[in-house]
Amino acid sequence: AAAAAAAATTAAPTTAPATSSSLLATTSAAPLAPTTTVAIPSPPSETGQCWGNCNGHGSCSTSESGQPVCVCNAGWVGAACDTPSCANDCHGQGVCVAGRCMCDEGFLGESCEEKRCPGDCSGNGYCYQGSCQCSSGFAGDDCSRVQ
Repeated sequence: AAAAAAAATTAAPTTAPATSSSLLATTSAAPLAPTTTVAIPSPPSETGQCWGNCNGHGSCSTSESGQPVCVCNAGWVGAACDTPSCANDCHGQGVCVAGRCMCDEGFLGESCEEKRCPGDCSGNGYCYQGSCQCSSGFAGDDCSRVQ
């Protein structure tokens, strides 16, 4: 039993293989055009093809320097067109992570298009374009004051 325990503790650790997601490209805050040229060249290959053949989400082209580059279809980014993009690039009010917007403080919505209300209206009203519309009997910027 002691020999088995010793063998289990000395097993070599495993490492995950590198993936193309480690080669993400930075995009501008402007909305995506139907296609976006990725500035990061694909790793060179013996056949001169793009890495992963752009994962079926774009087409392989040749850069001015002769490097193979992926031209991604709308909705995809990355050196190998392997990462979903976010709707409206999160309106510049958040960060796109794997196709989902992580909104900055004060914003919400699928693409961070909505301005959050102060205190979320304290549960005493509803938020409309960043301003609280207080229910009857409540007032204030955040509907916290009882009338």
